[in-house]
Amino acid sequence: MQLVLEDGCHKEHEAARKSLSAQPTSAQLSGYSAAYQYAALRAAFEAAWGDEFTLQRCGNYVLCNGESPIKNIRLRMFGEA
Repeated sequence: MQLVLEDGCHKEHEAARKSLSAQPTSAQLSGYSAAYQYAALRAAFEAAWGDEFTLQRCGNYVLCNGESPIKNIRLRMFGEA
């Protein structure tokens, strides 16, 4: 809030309203969680495939599993959740 007041040239009531709208929703948090899980899965693929890793290969593997949760894709690939 201090940042908005000092650097954003807003009055206090405007800053309070903006801070309320900046609160992440549960939908946003689940999206961040999925992105973090996917980044970890991609890193695991990179480690497993080494020089044979490509983003296309990684994406194709994920898409071939349909709408599976990331933990199920990891389980199929590595035998771990």
